[in-house]
Amino acid sequence: NLSKVPDSIGNLINLRVLDLSNNELHSLSQEIGKLKDLVTLHLSGNKLSELPNSIGELSSLISLGLRNNNLKSLPDSIEKLTNLKSLDLDFNKLDNLPPEIVQLEELTVLSVQNNSLTSLPDSIGKLNKLTSLNLFNNKLTSLPPSIGELQNLTSLGLSKNNLRSLPQSFRDLKSLKTLGFNENKLVSIPPEILELENLTALTLNKDSLTSLPPQIGKLKKLIILELGDNKLNDLPSGIGELDKLLRLNLAINQLKSISDSIGKLNDLRYLNLNKNQIKIVPLAMGLLTKLESLYLKFNQLDSLPKEIGNLTNLTTLGLDDNHLRSLPIEFTNLNKLQSLELAKNPLYRVPPQIWKLKELKYLVLDNDSLTRLPAEIGELNKLINLFLSSNQLDSLPIEIGRLRNLQKLSLAINYFDNITD
Repeated sequence: NLSKVPDSIGNLINLRVLDLSNNELHSLSQEIGKLKDLVTLHLSGNKLSELPNSIGELSSLISLGLRNNNLKSLPDSIEKLTNLKSLDLDFNKLDNLPPEIVQLEELTVLSVQNNSLTSLPDSIGKLNKLTSLNLFNNKLTSLPPSIGELQNLTSLGLSKNNLRSLPQSFRDLKSLKTLGFNENKLVSIPPEILELENLTALTLNKDSLTSLPPQIGKLKKLIILELGDNKLNDLPSGIGELDKLLRLNLAINQLKSISDSIGKLNDLRYLNLNKNQIKIVPLAMGLLTKLESLYLKFNQLDSLPKEIGNLTNLTTLGLDDNHLRSLPIEFTNLNKLQSLELAKNPLYRVPPQIWKLKELKYLVLDNDSLTRLPAEIGELNKLINLFLSSNQLDSLPIEIGRLRNLQKLSLAINYFDNITD
């Protein structure tokens, strides 16, 4: 609950680390500038609305933490912190960065997320030692051309802004590996992004994308591609050229079908296709033999191909809210499956293939019009969670008592009069 730093702080001339985080400071003594040997200064989680000009006298400072304050501006003297490598300004009230900030030429990490920035300094490119720049949740409508001069940048966070396009120089960010571009105003992927040949992670969730360019396959090093909550209605064949992908999120789009080229994603571990309009699972999906998590909830599937049985590394499979009445015989090959969600399908009876899935721990069969639970349920002795709500069950088999690992059992909204021992 420290509300004030005494002026005598300036007497601690050998101090190298000062952490005053999570107090009640409204201001900072000018005497702070006397701490010439200070290397680390943490002031996060206070109520600072300004910094003293003397902050610029901390010529040895390498790390400055100012997140979670009420700062609306930075003093011009900040340009004197020429040894600064890390500057954290997250969760303040800044609407701009002073032009002087570009004098911090040793800066490698700059984070200004959750502020109100409307623009960046025109000469931001002078910070050419930056490796990480986080501008998440601001009000940026454009980026200055000089951003392309950040040749060492490996991580750039631009999510939750108002960006519609990028400067041509953006394509010069050849070291960039991670780009966050969620929740902007994009209707198509800017061509500049397709030139970033070293990208390994690209997130474009909650934009307004209606299509992907055929050239998406140029991003050969992509490991993570997030395209959820857009307006995509098809996938280009070029998607299959991303053969290093481990994670692909296409949930909440308008996809009616999936290109066979998806079968070329040989290393894929996670695929999310929830909340689309898919009617048929392509046979080529059976080639994704390293897949561990597959989500197909809230689609229009009335069957699964027998090739689904080739996905023998699956541990999680989501099939809720489809039109499935049965499962293929080959489903029994999924002997590593631990989580199976089949709620809201017109099954009427539990598909017998399920009883062969001995590793199941999580089974959802809510709202499936089930009238009977077979005795074979007792064979799933690793079950931890079993959901059977909103069916037409009027009894349970005695074998359910063999589920000694069960921690959660949901039976709401059925036809039980009583449950016997």
